[in-house]
Amino acid sequence: WNNITPKSDSLLLKDTKLDYRYYFTHSYFVVCSNSDEVIATTDYGFYFDSIIQKDNIYGTQFHPEKSHIDGFKIILNFLTLS
Repeated sequence: WNNITPKSDSLLLKDTKLDYRYYFTHSYFVVCSNSDEVIATTDYGFYFDSIIQKDNIYGTQFHPEKSHIDGFKIILNFLTLS
């Protein structure tokens, strides 16, 4: 469980709490080659990209479906963007 830090405005994070903890389970991470596509980062002793967006494609490093209330809110926000 860890927090995310928004790096840009995104409707994907609409009405989510800044201090909410999301469920991360993997020991790997993605480094986005274009920082303009990074929506949020996470600090785990170092910062890594935890939400990215390119056009209408979104990716999260954590499991929103296992992240309780704000995780479900991210899923609902995604469905309204599609």
